[in-house]
Amino acid sequence: MEGASPASSTIAIRSGRSRASPRALITPPPAKPSSKAPIPAIAIPRPDTPPVPGLAAMAAATRCSRSSSAVGGAGCASRARSWSSGSVMSPLYAGIGPFPHPSCSPLPPRAVVPPWDKARLSHRNMGAAPTAKALMTIMTSPIRGNRCGGSRRERDSAMHVQPGAKPLIILAQAADAVSGENPYTKLLYAGMEDQNIVVHPYSRRSLVALRPDIIHVHWPEFLVRWNAGTAKAAADAAKELALLWLARRRGAKLIWTAHDLGAHDRPDVGKLYARFTAAFNAMVDRIISLSPAALVAVRKHYPAIAQVPADIVPHGHYIGYYPATPATHPGLAAARDAVPGKPTYLIFGQIRRYKNVTGLMQDFAETGTDAQLVIAGEIRGTEEFREEVLTKAAETPGVHLIPDRIADADVWALHDMADVIVLPYAQGSALHSGAAILALSLGKPIVVRDTPTMRDLQAIVGADWVALFNGTPKDALTSAAALQAAPRAAAPDLSALEPALTARQTVACYRAAHQA
Repeated sequence: MEGASPASSTIAIRSGRSRASPRALITPPPAKPSSKAPIPAIAIPRPDTPPVPGLAAMAAATRCSRSSSAVGGAGCASRARSWSSGSVMSPLYAGIGPFPHPSCSPLPPRAVVPPWDKARLSHRNMGAAPTAKALMTIMTSPIRGNRCGGSRRERDSAMHVQPGAKPLIILAQAADAVSGENPYTKLLYAGMEDQNIVVHPYSRRSLVALRPDIIHVHWPEFLVRWNAGTAKAAADAAKELALLWLARRRGAKLIWTAHDLGAHDRPDVGKLYARFTAAFNAMVDRIISLSPAALVAVRKHYPAIAQVPADIVPHGHYIGYYPATPATHPGLAAARDAVPGKPTYLIFGQIRRYKNVTGLMQDFAETGTDAQLVIAGEIRGTEEFREEVLTKAAETPGVHLIPDRIADADVWALHDMADVIVLPYAQGSALHSGAAILALSLGKPIVVRDTPTMRDLQAIVGADWVALFNGTPKDALTSAAALQAAPRAAAPDLSALEPALTARQTVACYRAAHQA
């Protein structure tokens, strides 16, 4: 193919395993002599579709110029340079590659090419930037059977797939939440078992090994290892975006549930995170918002996805998930026995700066109340922030700090000792709160900041269970005292937040995206 024109109508791809460098992007070196009959080359027509905007900058870093004869001529490198200029993604891809540039060798999603078996699933090949062999295999080789454990028949039987109907294959982020983590996604996907849906936990290996119909992401910021340093984070972000782009090219649709407007603890990587977010948003096919007010905020914050189709699916409740068992953590028993009979306010969840925990302790000390304040959760953030929380808790009378991850077996007991849950998050720091839904699920009233999304929650549950405050944490404590004294029903009505209902609504979103 030496000197081939970029406009060539076909790309010849030959089979054969080789340990040679993956820079031989399209045609690997000849296979070792074998008694088996050789597999003929396959000619794959070039589609006429142009490269996807936003990912063109990948071409500048894929070393296409070193393999110009193999990927369609010397014009590849110049096109890569021209497309990458000015792209929001251009700083991300320095040193990433090699893999074929989308305009040099764009392959149809179902082309049958003899696979490089180890390249398809190897962690070694997917550990850093994807190799050419791996990515060519991803783009061209159909997955036969279930490569992630068990036969397709066994998998479909376990997931209650309807006979005679092709199930939707879903790759879902955080579908396999473990003890101590928020079970929101676990409960959501459990409700899909009888709806002809096959859910797999999201991973890069799954993006390679499966041909998903839907990719469902909740927290894009968790897809990249931001703490690895700027250069490694850029490489990791590039790899993640490349694999998402390739999965979408094979027919997958990307759905984002917008829990917040961005990461609570923004990675210290300069503009890289913003550029990753912009590139991710450019690939989103459908949005799920947890409330109408949140959808308005998301579209205002990200104008680029203002016209993307969206659905409203509320945050499901946790009723019945946490067992009513006695406390096992020694800190819970100490807090319960410290001032028996006194009002107890609780803030539960990961302790992060945006949750305004230190401000709450400061105002709690100034009120001079005879109540006690229990703060339970793992401290997340810098060592300086951790010391600030520990010091403030130690010097504030009436404060009981449990700076540990709370096991599922202790969640019910922790809330059972509280009268009111106080969540004094900083203004504009969060759209939603899983801790608020958890408290209501366990029959505890909550005090939250007055925001449009919390007004939506109050409209569903009622003002006798959701009190709104403006101002400082001292105002939140005042609202908590009033809420504690107010009469209310034995439990809030959370029927609109039933996980089975939210699961059906989410599946309807999947089908709408799949059929679009």
